[in-house]
Amino acid sequence: MIAPHRILLTAVGTQTSYNAVAALRGILEQPGAPHFIVGADTNPRHLLAASPQIDAFEAAPAAADPAFADWLKRTVARHQIDTYFPVIDSEIAVASSLRESGALPGVCVVAPTAASAAVAYDKWNAFKLFSAAHIATPTCWIDPALINPALDRVLVKPRAGFGSRGVRVSSPLGLSLNIDEMAQQLCDAPEITVDAFHDSRTGFVRVLARERLEVKAGVCTKARIHESVELQALTRQLLSVWSYEGSFCYQVMRDPIGGQWQIIDLNSRPGAGTAMSAALDNHFFAAHFLRAWNEDAAQCFKPLERDRYVIRRHLDVVTA
Repeated sequence: MIAPHRILLTAVGTQTSYNAVAALRGILEQPGAPHFIVGADTNPRHLLAASPQIDAFEAAPAAADPAFADWLKRTVARHQIDTYFPVIDSEIAVASSLRESGALPGVCVVAPTAASAAVAYDKWNAFKLFSAAHIATPTCWIDPALINPALDRVLVKPRAGFGSRGVRVSSPLGLSLNIDEMAQQLCDAPEITVDAFHDSRTGFVRVLARERLEVKAGVCTKARIHESVELQALTRQLLSVWSYEGSFCYQVMRDPIGGQWQIIDLNSRPGAGTAMSAALDNHFFAAHFLRAWNEDAAQCFKPLERDRYVIRRHLDVVTA
């Protein structure tokens, strides 16, 4: 039996946070012992799809706002929060630092260490870590003058971007990069999101490959979900150099020369599309909370006997 918790979910207007609410109101909630969920967002409550499922709402400043830390501490105290789940990459970095500074005593912050969050938040940090550890990843550059002259196109992306925002394909000739951008060698399709879970206490690792058959606004809407021995091995290699507990996701594509899977992006959280696996009895969001609460998370997963296809559809929600 899982005891009820008092949980703060920020960016509750995102699909990722909505998926967390669904897990908390679903398999993680015992009859008669509901969790108390506080949702926070920069948007008003009536514009949030999760609003009917939360118990209280707080208007939040952006994580980059200097007032965010004080707002967070006040909100935690006002609602007697015992669990805090940030889902925006920039906020994860802030939340990890606040926890490690002792600013959130007694609160279970469902986020990685500050060092691990920094690797996922800045794609240049991830590239340097992977390269040093000989983990397959496409070559990246922050100085356009160093780009391989044999390449006719490169991928330009924000170092701290998400949801494919600001990503473009460009010729390296005359390319100018802002200080917050980098270039990355192009890879070959398919693009696969690896949904993964890790519990270092037991050594348990769960991996599902989600081939992105259709993507809208950076989120997978049609997928082929399958088991992959190759990506299971790659995930374990990643975890040998990147400390992380709970559910996370990363993207891979093929090396255009050797065909090897290469990590093209890393996220220190489950993704917006990760919940597609819940339709196949693989509950990464639920497992994420259970690991944070020192409960058995392996019960959230079942093996797939064959490849499955999952289609995401829209849901109409009346909020006010």
